[in-house]
Amino acid sequence: MKNQYFGDINDFRKYGILRGLAGPPLRLVVSWMLTPDDGRSDGKFTSYLAEPTRWGQKDPELFHFLRKEVHEKGKRGVASLESSGILPSAKFISTVLDGSPETRNKWLNETLDLAGLRSLVFFDPDNGLEAKSVRKGSLESSKYLIWDEVERVWSKGSSLLIYQHFIRENRERFLNRLAGEFCSRLGAVKISVLRTANVAFFLVPQKDQAEVLHRRAEQIGVRWGDEIRIEHFAR
Repeated sequence: MKNQYFGDINDFRKYGILRGLAGPPLRLVVSWMLTPDDGRSDGKFTSYLAEPTRWGQKDPELFHFLRKEVHEKGKRGVASLESSGILPSAKFISTVLDGSPETRNKWLNETLDLAGLRSLVFFDPDNGLEAKSVRKGSLESSKYLIWDEVERVWSKGSSLLIYQHFIRENRERFLNRLAGEFCSRLGAVKISVLRTANVAFFLVPQKDQAEVLHRRAEQIGVRWGDEIRIEHFAR
């Protein structure tokens, strides 16, 4: 996640998903996996904020918050969301990953400290799960979530939500492959994928949290329609 993306259309959908999944009996833990802004034009897709009739109905409170922050105040950063109450009772890990082992370990330890039973941990890497072409410990690896990190947080009893860009692979095959890997690595039984035009969010619930999280995922699909499609994968 880069602050330069804050408030773009993908962010709107992402925060909408978090708002739909969060709530008792689960505590939301947002592990941003922040990386430094790079000066590129990514994150410029904010024109939806000028279309309240079309977009405001999806989540009025969230829409008007982002419109005020981005359009009126010109703010582009997750710090304003963290202090806003838009994600009530959420805990945030905002360590910036700079490619060093020290910051990576600090970020992971902070996440593990907040993970645990009755929590939903959201990972927000720039790209998604680790790629074979990227060497662990390299600067580029800051953009990826490592499977070992996933397994360690899962072992604490947390359910997981993971941001994942689509790659150059047939999308249905890609989703099936990753869902299968979650099942084989974690022992998960049923996985929901919240799918948007450009990215997927893998919802991997612990067994005792599965019913409430899958139900909330379905409700998100109803509310957002074609903007966020829900698919299920079972072992």
